[in-house]
Amino acid sequence: MTRYLYDTMRHLLTIKVEYYKERSLVHQQSADILLALCLINRGAYVKAGQYLASLVYALPREYTDTLAVLQDQVPFKLYF
Repeated sequence: MTRYLYDTMRHLLTIKVEYYKERSLVHQQSADILLALCLINRGAYVKAGQYLASLVYALPREYTDTLAVLQDQVPFKLYF
């Protein structure tokens, strides 16, 4: 009985680890798309991305780390 429980728990742990890896991958892909969207559209989109990058308490790390590029490495452009 003990061996059965051990095998069941080990199987569940394996599934959980795979789930977290897959979830992290999906978050990273989404964050990359969001960064590209902000850089292409500029203006208010960059500001929105900067705000999202500051939400370390609410968003997954993949988003905040990826969008942190918008904090101080945004290309400067003058409008006249």
